[in-house]
Amino acid sequence: MSKKTLALLVFGTIFFVVYLARIPWSEAIPRLASFPRGPLLLLVASNALTPVIKAIRWRFLLGPAGNHIPFRTMISGVSGGFFLGLVTPGTSGELARVVTLKVDRTLGISSIIFEKIWDFIILLLIALTAILALRIRGPELFLIAPAVWLLAGVGVYVISRRPAVASTLPRLLVRRFLSQERGDKLAAVWASFVTFLRSPRLTFVSAFFAFLLWVIPGCQYYFVLHNLGVNASFRDLLISFFVPYLVGVVSLVPLGLGVFDLSASHLSQEMFDISPADATASVLLYRMLIPFVLVLWGFYCYVHRVRKKERTKEADVLGTGTAGG
Repeated sequence: MSKKTLALLVFGTIFFVVYLARIPWSEAIPRLASFPRGPLLLLVASNALTPVIKAIRWRFLLGPAGNHIPFRTMISGVSGGFFLGLVTPGTSGELARVVTLKVDRTLGISSIIFEKIWDFIILLLIALTAILALRIRGPELFLIAPAVWLLAGVGVYVISRRPAVASTLPRLLVRRFLSQERGDKLAAVWASFVTFLRSPRLTFVSAFFAFLLWVIPGCQYYFVLHNLGVNASFRDLLISFFVPYLVGVVSLVPLGLGVFDLSASHLSQEMFDISPADATASVLLYRMLIPFVLVLWGFYCYVHRVRKKERTKEADVLGTGTAGG
């Protein structure tokens, strides 16, 4: 096994262990044991939607460059990258997808960055809608909230038609912080990213998939609350889940551990008028049934992809040696 492969495995394993160590098992296990079995199995099964949708989106963005990758392999690679994204600051580890699959590095990295930016934009817009819902009641909300989304769309359109504006930050980084070689690589990635941005079709599809990927955990969290006997309205769900999630993402803490939990628990107590124990239980159950399952599955896929890539390299070396002999 090469040093690079070993480093990747150690890196992923350390973050996985740290994640497990930070789960309050003494509180989580009793709550999990009391959760209805049918809804529990349904929630766990619904996690399959996330890697499938992410794989469909990535294949769509890669275009012909990703056609050679079997869809099953694509799901495995996306799941492994998703694991590293969940347990690294700012989900930066998701770039590891291009390491475990045979994908052009420039195209692969720029497509993932394109995904992550749209994921953040949609989350930000949902959280802004939640804050508006907290401040504004009645018909005004149904006028102002769509206007905010429309303005965001106009802003993206303007930037996509002004490549010089979109390239301002990368140029600044290249000039001040990076060597010429790394600067050239960043410039190539950003040029590919701007190509994505200037395509209305790719932009719309990525935004749609990002919205879908945020709707899924929101529905899962609502399902947890519902099965705990909490009556949550759409407005309350927006505020108690998506605002804490945004805070966790912005904090750059892996998985928003602690940040999301405290914020969501506090808002749940305020919004739903439930006890601290029930508020904590809702967050713990969400952690156990959604992120924990995705992390566990992603860790398995990550190790599998790294080991398979190593075996492929060894087979190529042996094949070359045999041919040379």
